[in-house]
Amino acid sequence: MTVGKPLSIRRWGYISMAGVALALGVLGLFLPLLPTTPFLVVAAWAASKGSRRLHFWLWRHPRLGPLLWAWHRQGAIPRQAKWIALVVLGISWAWLVPASPWRVAVAGKCLPVLGIIVVPVYPA
Repeated sequence: MTVGKPLSIRRWGYISMAGVALALGVLGLFLPLLPTTPFLVVAAWAASKGSRRLHFWLWRHPRLGPLLWAWHRQGAIPRQAKWIALVVLGISWAWLVPASPWRVAVAGKCLPVLGIIVVPVYPA
């Protein structure tokens, strides 16, 4: 095993940024108001600056790679991802609104409506 030069602070920063963005992107797969693709794009950019191995892993990943490729080629979010986002928004909206105080209910109504307007309009 060969020992290379130690990682610079800048490179550690990029690797850390890629890790945080990747974690937020993966959370965005499950949380309705947290976007996935923008965080994955940031993770891919930061990984390209900090870790070649992480960068290639992201682009070749069976679930995350297609989102990055669609964004890279067309600046678009895949249609299936849009439908999943809309369904999860609808479910969370239906669950949140009846059981919450009126201020939270208003926010719970406005944010998903914004998502329902924006998600289909963005190119697929």
